[in-house]
Amino acid sequence: MRYLKYEFNSYDEMVGVDGGIVPPPLPTFDENGVEIPSPIPSYNKVAVIPLGHLELTPAIIGEDGTIIQEAVLSDKFAVDILWEDEPNPNYAPYIVWPKPDTKKHTIFGMDELYESEYMLNNPTI
Repeated sequence: MRYLKYEFNSYDEMVGVDGGIVPPPLPTFDENGVEIPSPIPSYNKVAVIPLGHLELTPAIIGEDGTIIQEAVLSDKFAVDILWEDEPNPNYAPYIVWPKPDTKKHTIFGMDELYESEYMLNNPTI
């Protein structure tokens, strides 16, 4: 299982990557009932969590509850994907590597899985 984090310019860009967040193609069978391998690779996504535009700086709220300064949000659309096996390579340009201790988002119980991905891809940090 692989737990990776991605950023896109927009939700629409995320949906447009290789057909977007869609299920694998349905199997087809020959006249003898034998499955015909699909020419389209299947990448099983166990979980897709669209996070939207993450908060970079929190809002400042006055004692009376009024907003003194609005929150600053990222201009990127963040998504976490838990892959059953190897990730779809068309998503590779969108991978980001936030430090595991950032904790903007995590999939419950999967912290160590992301941390190991992070260390494999950032060995000098």
